[in-house]
Amino acid sequence: MVKYVYSVIVIACASAYLCVLTLALKIIDVLVPRYADLKQSVKLECNFDVGHDKLYSVKWYKDDHEFYRFVPEDRPTIQVFHLPGIILDLSHCNMRKIKLSNLTLQTSGIYRCEVSTDGPKFEMVFKSANMNVLAYPEENPLIEGVLNRYAVGDLLSGNCTSSKSYPQPLMTWYVNGVQASNNQMENYPVMVNPEGPLYSKAVGIRFKVEKDHFQGPNEELDLTCEASLIQEQLKWRKMIVIQSLTQSYTENMFLEKYRNNINTINPAVTSSRHPVINIFSFITIIVGHRMLKFGREDKNNRTNRIKNISNELPRISRNKGQRGEEDSCRSAQTR
Repeated sequence: MVKYVYSVIVIACASAYLCVLTLALKIIDVLVPRYADLKQSVKLECNFDVGHDKLYSVKWYKDDHEFYRFVPEDRPTIQVFHLPGIILDLSHCNMRKIKLSNLTLQTSGIYRCEVSTDGPKFEMVFKSANMNVLAYPEENPLIEGVLNRYAVGDLLSGNCTSSKSYPQPLMTWYVNGVQASNNQMENYPVMVNPEGPLYSKAVGIRFKVEKDHFQGPNEELDLTCEASLIQEQLKWRKMIVIQSLTQSYTENMFLEKYRNNINTINPAVTSSRHPVINIFSFITIIVGHRMLKFGREDKNNRTNRIKNISNELPRISRNKGQRGEEDSCRSAQTR
């Protein structure tokens, strides 16, 4: 009987202890995005439990500087403190959530949620999380100068240019899912946007097409360009599928190859992100095409003229012979 009572007492004490732990002030979780896009909006959440105690305040800090305070007993309940890089959308702010809008690079930092209770305990707990503001590329990388078809033995060359981003992107080519070697790639100088610390980068690729490059039942070559940020944790890709070519280039393919050679001269200049230079390149291609066409036409015309002259020579000779005989007859009659 004594043992039974002792067991009941132990169980009761353990249950009471668990109840105390459950009712104590605690922060369940702080939800802060690890990465955020420049000029966009993000929501930060602080999930907490005060148990049977009374909430006194909820405060938000960035890098140890307070910028938001919620006190349910105050009027108004919300108080904001100016801090560079912090713009609050108060219509979406309360004791558990806040919304930051128009993010800048200064918005990056360590965010801390601090919750405190009223008397008699006056407890306080906090939890922190880090957020990095980046400038995501507005579009996937742009591939230029690469044809849709190649024959074995052809030289494949082209360029890939990333959209503006922050920080500097890492550019990589993949051939059939395998990263291209350094010998196949060429990195160009980084282009800096004068409007802000935004970067655009270009990388070239150049290799001889081999039979093993064309894989699968359709004999295709997959060429992919990738731009990544933060040690390849964020990625943007552009892929094109190249088909095998078994016959010689047509005139249209000559134009594409000519454009390919123009683009590979300097991707920082010939990229479609520089429309004036592209117009010049387009005019150059057209002029080259016209010169080729006129050269072919001129060659054909010369050939036709030679054929016509060759055909005319016998007739001219016959006409000269007839005129000679007529002149002889006239001379005889005169005598």
